[in-house]
Amino acid sequence: MQRYREAGEAGLVSRSRRPARSPAQRVFERERALILSLWRERKLGVRRIQNELRCHHDLSLSLDSIHQVLVTNRMPPLVRPARRKTRHQYARLIPGDRVQLDTCKIAPGCYQYTAVDDCTHYCVLAVFPRRTAASTLVFLDRVIEEMPFPVQQVQTDRGREFFAMAVQQWLMDHCIKFRPNRAVAENRPRGIFCGDWSSDARCGVAVDRMTTLLQLSSAS
Repeated sequence: MQRYREAGEAGLVSRSRRPARSPAQRVFERERALILSLWRERKLGVRRIQNELRCHHDLSLSLDSIHQVLVTNRMPPLVRPARRKTRHQYARLIPGDRVQLDTCKIAPGCYQYTAVDDCTHYCVLAVFPRRTAASTLVFLDRVIEEMPFPVQQVQTDRGREFFAMAVQQWLMDHCIKFRPNRAVAENRPRGIFCGDWSSDARCGVAVDRMTTLLQLSSAS
């Protein structure tokens, strides 16, 4: 009522409640200009602007204060260019230098063993009723027999069928290096062990053996 008596209807207009004085204010025109110049010229983020002001201008401002200055002046967020991930080159220069081994469950009681050379992509497939060390030894003999070049190194996952003592001893007897994948990441190309039956004509033999095994297992 006092404002109405003093100014009439104009006194009823809402007024800002912002205090006329802010004793704790630490960001003034100089600090604001420094923050905006660091953002425009050097493309620094809030954290790096804070470190720059502390080290070179002897100013200690909070992250919220710096962020408020940028938001008040409608500065868009910084867009960092996406870093390209380095691609692993799985191709080898010498045939047999590294052969990838893996297993895949196709059906109950039917496991596919796959061996792919990283140089020529020569593929050897086999199907076994169980995924054991004995099956791995039989498959390794087949790989040595069918691949037209000597195998110098094999790379597998950390399955128990590859870490068995009999398998490790077989590899040492044949002077073949054993390289397991790292536990935190797969170090082989994706998709070569997923059962792409149309990629090679030799896969038809594996399909026939798989069908025979399924028939035997169902009959028993």
